[in-house]
Amino acid sequence: MRIFTGEEAKIIWENSREITPVRKLPSPHYSILRPGLQSNSKLPSPERIQSSKSGDFVKLIFSEPDIREAQWVQLTNKESGILWSGYVFEDPIGFKKLKINTRVEFHPLDIVDVRYKQDTIW
Repeated sequence: MRIFTGEEAKIIWENSREITPVRKLPSPHYSILRPGLQSNSKLPSPERIQSSKSGDFVKLIFSEPDIREAQWVQLTNKESGILWSGYVFEDPIGFKKLKINTRVEFHPLDIVDVRYKQDTIW
């Protein structure tokens, strides 16, 4: 697997956020929405996302047909290649299938915020 750095990585990062603003994951029950570059919120840098590790928290935007909500997911595995995995840390309000402790797989570009475990107070 090739690892991109510097300007090359920045171009790939920016282009991939533009290309895929919404992505359907294997779950038939919910989607994870990928933020675009036009997002109103400040997205974490590629370096901040890449420096996250197992036990840290990442925020993803989940969607079901009539609801959309950002949820914290506790990262458990980022070694499996393109998709990382973790467990929903909070109990989503209004979701029929997505619940606390649901295991989810996601791409790093789906992340809208990062909290390192040592900096987190709930």
